[in-house]
Amino acid sequence: MLPAEAKQDLKEYTSTCKHQNTKGDTIYTECKRLNLDFKLDLRFIAETNKGPVDISNGEFAKVQAATKSKYYSDKLKAILTAKCHLNHLAQGLQGTPKGLKIPIIMVMGIDCHVFSLSLIDRGVYILQQVLSISYPRMCHQVSKGGIAKLLDGFAVIEDLIDDTINIYDEYSKNIDNIIDKIDGNSKKKVDIDKWLSPVIWDEDDYSECSDTGEDEED
Repeated sequence: MLPAEAKQDLKEYTSTCKHQNTKGDTIYTECKRLNLDFKLDLRFIAETNKGPVDISNGEFAKVQAATKSKYYSDKLKAILTAKCHLNHLAQGLQGTPKGLKIPIIMVMGIDCHVFSLSLIDRGVYILQQVLSISYPRMCHQVSKGGIAKLLDGFAVIEDLIDDTINIYDEYSKNIDNIIDKIDGNSKKKVDIDKWLSPVIWDEDDYSECSDTGEDEED
């Protein structure tokens, strides 16, 4: 199957999920507000108790464009955008945002890596690789469950999104005891701003990232 068809399969799968997704160089609203012109190939928008929020993003590259420079420049954009998502979600919570994980989907040709970005302490973000899946290339890969592994991978992405939405919906509710509030004994609210760090876009870093491996492409 052609790489373009593998890409289409992922898009068709996500279109059947209960979350809205947009394709084709779209810009996240919060990034616009921060003057970050990140155009991404894929965005997931989820409906929550507080309205629609961006919950995940992804980048695609054809086999011919699968170079080191393309990979790292796309990954940088995706991570910084995910940090925008995470900061925005965390600011709407009543408690600490440790459980929130923003999935990042990186597809090159027929190979896909999925990462998650989370906030584990004050100002400490962690990026973890969640899974690596590939579209089966050969008949024996299909016979050994290659398609099932691919669908299981898509399901992992959906589970990550669902978990983050559930955490966001649960912790965005004000569950303070009314009597405690009147008596002045309610728990001290977490200062979320002390947990977050701003998204900083350095054009020089991006240029250096984009230039990486240019000699290999020539």
